[in-house]
Amino acid sequence: MFTPIMKPRSRPSAGDYQYVDEAAVDAELKCLICTRPFQVAASLQSCGHVFCQTCITTWISQQNSCPVCRRIISPGEIKPITARNFINMLDNILVYCLHCNVTNIRRGDMGSHLQKCSMVVISCSAADIKCPWKGPRKEMSKHLSLCIFQQIHPLIETLQTEAKSKANVCNQLRERIDAMDKKLQEQSRFIRAFMNNGRPMSDYCIALSPDHCKIMKHAGGAQNQSTNRLFCSVCRSNVSSGSISLHHCDGGCICQSCIKKYCSDLTTIQALPRQQTMYELRPRLDASSMNRQLSRARNGLRSARRTQNVAISESVSLLNVPQTTHRYE
Repeated sequence: MFTPIMKPRSRPSAGDYQYVDEAAVDAELKCLICTRPFQVAASLQSCGHVFCQTCITTWISQQNSCPVCRRIISPGEIKPITARNFINMLDNILVYCLHCNVTNIRRGDMGSHLQKCSMVVISCSAADIKCPWKGPRKEMSKHLSLCIFQQIHPLIETLQTEAKSKANVCNQLRERIDAMDKKLQEQSRFIRAFMNNGRPMSDYCIALSPDHCKIMKHAGGAQNQSTNRLFCSVCRSNVSSGSISLHHCDGGCICQSCIKKYCSDLTTIQALPRQQTMYELRPRLDASSMNRQLSRARNGLRSARRTQNVAISESVSLLNVPQTTHRYE
């Protein structure tokens, strides 16, 4: 059986109790502004006078001087009193409950009394699912035996837990899809660089001699000169001839690091040798291989999106509310 959990009540207010004999309370324990026993006592650092923290804060918002000695003060001078003996004297003042009329309660114990007072007005334990009932604590048991909201509360909690779990799954799927989107964009960028404006790159020279290959001829010069640098078409980093994996003799190259990053599942491409002709055929990365890898990445992305749509639909159906979540297509 579901056991209702009572939420803790905030600290007692002036509307919860009255003093048994307020006139007998020591004047040193009374505020000089409201003339009542301190609720939360605070002192002014400059002059040492003590007031209720609420009273002196309100006073300073309208006046800039101490109510007693008229010394100029600022809000930063207000400091709560934390001395244990002073707080104990305030807690020992006797009060009676305005809800049940029980008397001779220590003011410091009033909070504990309100937690069990049979006449305190409380909300239904199913108020979190919109039960409107409010009434004395002693009538709570009777209300719970008839409360429709309380009867479905365990079911609602179960559905909320399941919906939260589904939401976590959806968030994880979104993160995976975002990561795959990013990877797909990077691979698309690699494909565009590889295709090289209709001049696909390769790992061998199509020129008859190194002198006719712009990349090898360019790399053979003084690479320390800023006008003679080679840049990877993908990552745009400065590369040496020894770190080039793909190139086209008319211009454009891709470094080994980008090959390892975007083509880790394909045949390893060696660094570009300084002299190699089109007749020396080697295993190479061609356009059809790159298109197959791009197709696999796209298929994986579609599969992840379908899985996310199923998880979102299940979460919405559990709560039996109209689906408003955008579906990925």
